[in-house]
Amino acid sequence: MSCRWGIISAAMFALAYWGSSSVLADGGTVRCIEQAGTYWVTVFTDPTPLRVGPAEVSVLVQDAADGSLIDDCRVEVTLTNIDVPTIAVRASAVQANKLVRAAAIELPTAGRWRADVAITGRRGSAKISVPLDAAAAPPKWRDMLFWILAPTVPIGLFALREALAVSKRSGRRSAASPSTTTAPL
Repeated sequence: MSCRWGIISAAMFALAYWGSSSVLADGGTVRCIEQAGTYWVTVFTDPTPLRVGPAEVSVLVQDAADGSLIDDCRVEVTLTNIDVPTIAVRASAVQANKLVRAAAIELPTAGRWRADVAITGRRGSAKISVPLDAAAAPPKWRDMLFWILAPTVPIGLFALREALAVSKRSGRRSAASPSTTTAPL
């Protein structure tokens, strides 16, 4: 019985892991924590690794004096390709949750990028720059990997169940058949 639950748990974990690869979420990988003027600014990016295509730059803004959350400021995010400075992406960050502001962007090319985060609020203005590396877009088959592999889980579980049932039946037959002994002549 414990073997069965272990297999089911492993299958559920695998489905959750493979199924969640394309989900954008608040936060992501911390790219920078820096004091800028009267602010502490933390910049996150998602997905990890940062790739061509849809991405999210989230910004947490805190008061540098006491660390309290600042939610009454405006945040602008500009991504500029370092290799080709004419390629730039700009977005206003909107309140994503109680902590961070998020800017949804579309990275057009792979390469080295610079994220310029500008903050404007009652406590003044500040700007920080964060270097980023964007990888090439994942191959199209990776988007479908979950759907390709998902049917293998129930098929594998069924095959395992059948194999266990056959071995259990053959174990019963060998125990039920009488053993023949030969008498010495």
